[in-house]
Amino acid sequence: MKIMNKSVHGTPQNMGSSVQGLLHNMETLNNIDISLQELLFYARRGMACKCFTERNENRVSRKLIPPSSKYQEQGSVKDSLESPKVEVFLIKRQSHRLGQCKFTIYRQIDLTSVAGDENRRVVSDLVMMDDARLVICLSFQCRLLICNSDGSHIDSIHLQGNPCYVTAVNITTVAVTLDHISSIEMYDINSKLKLKSISVHEMCYKGITTINKNLVVCGANRLLFIYHHTGEVIKTTQTECYPLRLYNSGDRIFYSSVDVEDSKLYWYSFTDDKHQYMTFPSKPSWMTTLQDGSMYVVCTGGSVIHVSSDGKQHENVTGLCLGNDNVVISYNGKQKKLVTINKVQRFARGVAVQIFKEI
Repeated sequence: MKIMNKSVHGTPQNMGSSVQGLLHNMETLNNIDISLQELLFYARRGMACKCFTERNENRVSRKLIPPSSKYQEQGSVKDSLESPKVEVFLIKRQSHRLGQCKFTIYRQIDLTSVAGDENRRVVSDLVMMDDARLVICLSFQCRLLICNSDGSHIDSIHLQGNPCYVTAVNITTVAVTLDHISSIEMYDINSKLKLKSISVHEMCYKGITTINKNLVVCGANRLLFIYHHTGEVIKTTQTECYPLRLYNSGDRIFYSSVDVEDSKLYWYSFTDDKHQYMTFPSKPSWMTTLQDGSMYVVCTGGSVIHVSSDGKQHENVTGLCLGNDNVVISYNGKQKKLVTINKVQRFARGVAVQIFKEI
């Protein structure tokens, strides 16, 4: 009986200890689950991320500890399951091996029937929006052609001049430069209404892009940074040439020269306020930024050069044949699609847009 009484007396205490331990383990697992959700959230955006050291004072403290050598390569979370501590995992954007083509043909769209008269089929630029719609500048027809990536729901925005270059401002807004007109026109591609016109008297050669929610255009031996809400030129920076086409990659603006003999690719770093360049075998003609920050540059003769994200290395791309250097090329990181179209269509049998998907 004494043994039974002792057992009965001790059971609630043991059970209490067990329940307390179980609750502690459940709270730990819950913290780990939240951390994994955070990692997944940032991983979907292709960014490096890490767990937070602590959530708040009322939660279990979680210190960051380096993984043991035993689990370093495997990325094990065993230690995390055994204690309230959580290991750090860095998730990086997948990089393209320099010179490697990671695109395969996805779709070809025939826009011949909507591209207008054969002698006026001149495409000066295009952009793929984040919702996969295409906005194409038909320069000689003074209009923007808008369609889905499968060629459906075709529409147009008629302009008061010849569109030169276009850039996406947000998912529904584009900014366009017009030939012989020193202004930037902004349009809503849903309503087809002009949102505003920004006069920029110093603008030359019509290249346009965006950085830090500001517009960037070409000036005479300079880049002009414009706050599009007010139209104010908030910054200028001198360049070594007359810039022609502009492209944004991270905190940098890449550009080529109007000089047909200049085979350099220039870029300006917004962060450290420096200009740099690299020299190619032939003149850069068109370019676009890939998801990892590297670039595809189409050069005279039709070759495509892959430039590393730090701008220090480049290699010819193998396996991507564009046919010639008279090609407009545009990449959208959200859709993971690369779009190409020949600039001059007047002698072509049809107007074809090629869409490549990332593999």
